[in-house]
Amino acid sequence: MDRIVFVGGRNAGVSQMAAEFAEREAARRNLDVAVLARGLEPAATIDEAAVEVMDELGLDIGDRRPREFSPTDLDGVDLLVTMNRPAEAVRPDGWDGESRTWDVPITDELDRETARNQRDVIERRVSALFDTL
Repeated sequence: MDRIVFVGGRNAGVSQMAAEFAEREAARRNLDVAVLARGLEPAATIDEAAVEVMDELGLDIGDRRPREFSPTDLDGVDLLVTMNRPAEAVRPDGWDGESRTWDVPITDELDRETARNQRDVIERRVSALFDTL
């Protein structure tokens, strides 16, 4: 089994979308992949715009809750993907998994247009990621 952790700033949008797309890709490709979404400074709830634009694709992230990243989240993890933050700043010394940093468009106020743009960028990146698994 592969294990992937997506880490965003607030764990309220981009990392949650990435996790949902990763779960979908794993199911589509019949892969045994465990996925976590975490944030460095988690919000109280998922951004409504993120929920709405995922719903447009028939994907529900509305019941997810932001969770804080801990270095122990990387125990047994093969891949760390950070969103708009250098992976080096997140991964602990001695961790030997693979890490990637994805730049995803962000704004202070998440509106639907920005959320759609984020969603589409993340969907493409997750699909490309699964092409390499």
